[in-house]
Amino acid sequence: MYTKLVIFAVFISLVFTLPGFSQREGDILYKKELTGGINFHTNGGLIGGAMIRYSKKLSRGEFKASSAATPGVGGATVLNIPSDKLFWQVGLEVSFIKNPRELRYLNPTTNNTYIAFKKNAMFVIRPQIGLEWVLFRKAEEEGVQVDFILAGGPSLGFLKPYYIEYQYGTTSKFEAYDPNVHTDFNRILGSAGVLMGIDECKVVPGFHIKPALTFEMGKFNGNVTGLEIGTLLEGFTEKMIILQAPDGVGPIKNKQFFSSVYLTIYYGFRR
Repeated sequence: MYTKLVIFAVFISLVFTLPGFSQREGDILYKKELTGGINFHTNGGLIGGAMIRYSKKLSRGEFKASSAATPGVGGATVLNIPSDKLFWQVGLEVSFIKNPRELRYLNPTTNNTYIAFKKNAMFVIRPQIGLEWVLFRKAEEEGVQVDFILAGGPSLGFLKPYYIEYQYGTTSKFEAYDPNVHTDFNRILGSAGVLMGIDECKVVPGFHIKPALTFEMGKFNGNVTGLEIGTLLEGFTEKMIILQAPDGVGPIKNKQFFSSVYLTIYYGFRR
């Protein structure tokens, strides 16, 4: 909930300053851009993931759309969209997804923590391709540039078994959590390292799309620093099981389709 409020507050504050941006527009002096950043989103934890993106300016007249001729009316019509403010981009995102009902517990004996009923840890790799449209240009050495981005592509969802340390008498074992075996929370000594079970990941394919606004506040045309705020819609070919309760306790809701609001802080270079 806190993450949602922060992202919403930042978005509103930037949107209400848009009219001032258009009063000091300058020329777009760069043709290529490489950026990277960290991501915060409403389906994740403190840090939701990371991204890297490459953008390149479209040549004038390269972005076209045409329609076939209509009998008796005339020849085919060609719509030439000015591309001085258009960029195409490719990118890659890695994002960590949590179930909103996750609860972390502390074992008072070991002082280690674990998440109750957690069956799998989930993360997603998203290759992306899209278009970036410069809405408001900044002055050459100052100001704010506002862009609109529409991007999407395949999603590779990874479900990694969640390992815990479970006590059996005087000994303990690291095992993948099974809700019908590890029924006594008092015997869960804590969770294992984040890499344990990485070789057992299950891959689930999917697809995603995201519209976003970027607010670039770099002072010089050679560097870029900014914020990207948007929404992401994503679906997979099956439900992504993150939490699982024991038989007879009652189901815990896991999703196949996800939606989120996100904020990315990025930095990069352009020329």
